[in-house]
Amino acid sequence: MFKINYTISNSEREKKSLEVNDTTLRYYSFQGSVLLKYNNSKINLDWGWIPLLDFAYTLLLICEDLLSEEFSREEFEFTESDGVLYFIRKENSVEISTSFSNEILIMSIVSFQKGVSYFYYELITQVKKINKEITNNPNFKVFDDKLHNLNI
Repeated sequence: MFKINYTISNSEREKKSLEVNDTTLRYYSFQGSVLLKYNNSKINLDWGWIPLLDFAYTLLLICEDLLSEEFSREEFEFTESDGVLYFIRKENSVEISTSFSNEILIMSIVSFQKGVSYFYYELITQVKKINKEITNNPNFKVFDDKLHNLNI
C-alpha cells in the first residue's frame, strides 16, 4: 500500500497558532518532513520546512484531478526550493517522480487515493490533538471540512 509518513518539526510552537490568518496557517504553521513509500521504493522529503497542511490539502486536490481522467499529469512545486513532485496517471496506475531524485513510485490509482486520504486524515487529527482549540479558527475550517468528505 502507498503510505505517506510525516513528522512535524516543532509541534510545541504550533499550540499558539489559534488566531493566525489563512496564509500563516497554510504555509508557516505545522511544517515538517515527508516520506512517500510504496513497497520497497521511497521518496524522502526530509527537509523540515514543508508546509504540511498545504501539502496534504494540495495532494487531495491532485488526487481528485487524477481520478477524473484516465490519462493526466499534475505537479506539486515546493516554493522554498526548486523541487517538484510529478504525478502521472496512466489508466489505472499513478506514477510519482521528482525533479531531485531518480526514484519512481508506481501504484494503482486506488492505492494512491487511499494513501493520500489516510495521510490527510492522520495529519488533521494530529493537528487537532496538538492544538485543541484550532477548530475555532475559521481558517482551519476548510481543512476540517475536507476531512469529513474523505473516502477512507
